[in-house]
Amino acid sequence: MNQVTAILIGAGARGQIYARYAQEHPEELRIMAVAEPKADRRALMCRAYGNPADRAFSNWEDLLARPQMADAALICTLDDMHTEPTLAALKQGYHVLLEKPACPDRDTFARLCSLAREQGVVLLEGMRPAFTPGFVALREAVS
Repeated sequence: MNQVTAILIGAGARGQIYARYAQEHPEELRIMAVAEPKADRRALMCRAYGNPADRAFSNWEDLLARPQMADAALICTLDDMHTEPTLAALKQGYHVLLEKPACPDRDTFARLCSLAREQGVVLLEGMRPAFTPGFVALREAVS
């Protein structure tokens, strides 16, 4: 399998799940940059992936203002903040993994899907809960 490079938008609990996967499987996924409002999380991501400080952004707008630097964008913002960074990432040509719920309404989702088709990129809605520590522990406990 070829390594996929990604930018991470949102390094909270959701984003850290994908980041942890990248640490455990560096041959499959490499985080190239992070956008996260909390400075401690940005610093943690830079250290974890050996990225220079200029690859850490306090907001997604500054990150997506840069030329495309990865194959994909992992959109892990708060639920009500998904749409705008997803639109911007798709317009820039990133494949997008969008944490669920993807959108506030069906029309917005249709707009995102249409843009992904126009750009020739993949838009995928993430199913994160199945892999969170709590769900993994529950699955192990009942197995």
